[in-house]
Amino acid sequence: MLAPPTPESAELITGANMKRALELLRERYAYIVVDTWPSFQEQVITMLDAADVILTLMTLEITSLKNVRVFMEIAEKLGYGEEKLQLVANRNDSSGGIKASDVEASLGRKIPHTIVSDGRTLVLAVNRGVPFVISHKESQVAKDIFTLAQRLVAGAPEAAGAAAGAKAPARAGGMRLFAR
Repeated sequence: MLAPPTPESAELITGANMKRALELLRERYAYIVVDTWPSFQEQVITMLDAADVILTLMTLEITSLKNVRVFMEIAEKLGYGEEKLQLVANRNDSSGGIKASDVEASLGRKIPHTIVSDGRTLVLAVNRGVPFVISHKESQVAKDIFTLAQRLVAGAPEAAGAAAGAKAPARAGGMRLFAR
């Protein structure tokens, strides 16, 4: 969905609207990715409540660590467990950052997903208008994204049911995540 054309028209979109939109998307697609804005408005909370997994991106810097800690505290109050709220260390190999092990110790949580820093590949992809997972699929950053996607798919309710011998529910028009 596109963002509303003006800020004042955004006020017309309610949490109930977002919930209904997500319900309709779930009927059609196996995977839905929502990129929210940093807010605790009704619309965002509704999307977070509806999510199977919330990926919380962070960099290994003190300001990001503080923001993630605040979000984790709120998420805990909302009843989101560790399976639902998963951390992703973005630009994981950047120099000057805090060590991942120190961040994990500070947060009391493992960082299950990491993505390397590869600004050159990302800028080239954006400027060419081709996703880097297609144009540079052998790059480390693309491999990290594929690994993240595979882990999410493996942990999806349908995958868990299929692994246990139950038939996974089919969704009309379903798509593979990052199909090649």
